[in-house]
Amino acid sequence: MVNAQKYLNKNYPENNVKLKAQLWETEHRVSYGYIGGYASPMGTISETFFRPKFSFCVKNERKEKTYLDIHQQDLTGALNLNGFTNLKALKCSNNQLTNLILPVNNQIKRLNCHSNKLTSLPINLNPETLTELNISNNNFSIQDLTIFSQLVNLETLSVSNNQFTGSLAPLASLSKLKKLCIANIQIDLGLEYLSENLKSFGCKGTKLAKKLQDYKVSNNEYDYQAWRKAHPELTERVQKVRELEVILANLDLALDFSKPLQEGCNCQLWKFLTFLFVRKPNSRGRMKNKIVEKGLQIFIFETQSEIIELRKQNQEYYESKIEIPPKSN
Repeated sequence: MVNAQKYLNKNYPENNVKLKAQLWETEHRVSYGYIGGYASPMGTISETFFRPKFSFCVKNERKEKTYLDIHQQDLTGALNLNGFTNLKALKCSNNQLTNLILPVNNQIKRLNCHSNKLTSLPINLNPETLTELNISNNNFSIQDLTIFSQLVNLETLSVSNNQFTGSLAPLASLSKLKKLCIANIQIDLGLEYLSENLKSFGCKGTKLAKKLQDYKVSNNEYDYQAWRKAHPELTERVQKVRELEVILANLDLALDFSKPLQEGCNCQLWKFLTFLFVRKPNSRGRMKNKIVEKGLQIFIFETQSEIIELRKQNQEYYESKIEIPPKSN
């Protein structure tokens, strides 16, 4: 086993000082021979001498790296990639890394760190640039998929063989996702929340595989698009829930009298709400009419109830023992 940080510092030093030597050719003519103690030229011999010239060069190899491959090097412990500021892709799989710290403000697009001992996502992940992430076969503790919800530009995600549980709902924000692998984890619902752009879906060893058995195309891949077309009611409910949640979020802000209403917003809902309040610029709001206030509170309660009911209807699908209709030709 090799300490990961020592390996990196040895093979990719931050400031690598190198000594350069150049040989400069110089020609000399030397006289030989003495007669009676006095120098007398007996002839000349032409000789060539080389005079070395030394110079020092400081080279930052880390800064020049755009792709780093250190997989299967038997590396252990934590690894800090400070200095790799131009890195675009990192492959550090098949080691025993326990913690991975990426450069601050990095531009990494592809990150493959499967088969390690990571217990959390690498530090300093950049959601703006990251498009591929593989953290399969690590030591993530029991938790849901919320930690991935901010990685909105992901196109490929693999989280297999970890202790993730619950629903795929936290991945709803990953609208660009095209490839997802969740094999052998305890995810049992939420198919309807996945991206409509999803092309490749692997869920072998999960409860979802049973629901998708009629859409199986290979050992660990299922035709998600065919399933999605066969169950439009599920995806329609999800869309309805999203719309209601947006309305509730705005209403909650508006009814919170401890905060001023939002200024300069073109949203029709905000214009309507500001009409219902007595307020001065940058002041707290107060409802004009108590009856209207009561009506809004009832509306909020009914909206929350509707969201609960919509989610319940979708959950019943996963708990149902009814056989899924076969894929149409």
